Amino acid sequence: MAYNHRAHLAANLDALRLAFLVDQRTKAGNPVELTAEERNTLAAYSGFGALKSVLLPVHNDTLWTTALDNQLRPGVQQLHKLLAEAAGDRAEDFLSGIRNNVLSGFYTPPQIVEPLGKELASVMGSTPIQYLDPSAGTGIFPQAFAQGGLQIGSAQLIEKDPATALVLKALYPQYTVENKGFEESGRTLNDRFDLVASNIPFGNVAIWDEALANSKDKQRRGACARLHTYFSVKSVDCLREGGVAKHPDHGCPA
Repeated sequence: MAYNHRAHLAANLDALRLAFLVDQRTKAGNPVELTAEERNTLAAYSGFGALKSVLLPVHNDTLWTTALDNQLRPGVQQLHKLLAEAAGDRAEDFLSGIRNNVLSGFYTPPQIVEPLGKELASVMGSTPIQYLDPSAGTGIFPQAFAQGGLQIGSAQLIEKDPATALVLKALYPQYTVENKGFEESGRTLNDRFDLVASNIPFGNVAIWDEALANSKDKQRRGACARLHTYFSVKSVDCLREGGVAKHPDHGCPA
């Protein structure tokens, strides 16, 4: 089935409206118990990886030149309005994150992660574990792990994009959700987790992390040169002795 840009944009808008509402009520001391339908609305959030129209300024008519852009323009206008009303002084942060998300907002299908969850459950046993997802997206990994029988005692979910982090927080209020980059954690997460697993980002993008950049080990310093290498090395740093770091297509027990 062809990718339906309008349907995905509409689903993202519905998810963000609900996520903002959940956030507002939670901050007011009225935690929200999501219905199954509301969970489905949030889970339908798919990022903005194929929605390049969000890069266009809504008030400059001359840049909206393609038929697809003009089909999406009402939705993009609704997105700007929603952020202005619901995000307040963080509206520009949200919009900047969404624009950056156009390059990287492609999330792992649950069907890919479910076998990994079953595999890890058989290896790690029934004792509740401490879990870290350093690039959590909408939380596909903890969802699949729970369905596969892996017992998560506590989890820390890190997501750099503000909009995605808002959806993630609404879906998983029982876990710690942090809206920041993995590199911002410094050494605070080292030696803490039984499992680190995620769909880590890939790319020839350099990351600054003082703990690695100033290392005497040449390979650790070099890990900062590429996103995927950085995430792999730092994931291992976050493990307790005997813990497991597992990412699609590459795993490294430590």
